Amino acid sequence: MVRRAERGLQPNGPARAHVEEICQINDAAAYGNDVKVKQLADRFLVSPRHLSRIFKAVTGSTIHSYVQQVRIERAKPLLISTDLPAREIAQMLGFSNASHFSAEFSRRVGCTPSQYRARAGVGTLSLAV
Repeated sequence: MVRRAERGLQPNGPARAHVEEICQINDAAAYGNDVKVKQLADRFLVSPRHLSRIFKAVTGSTIHSYVQQVRIERAKPLLISTDLPAREIAQMLGFSNASHFSAEFSRRVGCTPSQYRARAGVGTLSLAV
């Protein structure tokens, strides 16, 4: 019985297709629209716990962590190409509040959103001659 369960979690097994589809669904989701683990599990006819274990076995990351990373990656160009306040970007991307966004951004990128924006030179004038 254990072997059967382990076989279903093999990184190169049929679970890989499910994980790739989960990533595509999340990547294509509109800003701020979370894809819920329960909804994904229902789609693949497995329990949320089993789906979470499959995802972790294949990617080494939890579904939540993956979603957060996608949100942070979506935030980077917004911080660089717009002058939207971080709280608006946080809201657009589905973070519960600006503090949570800033903490998550700092943890994953190594600087706050405002520091990231400043390093990119947003809001500074270029005096190219």
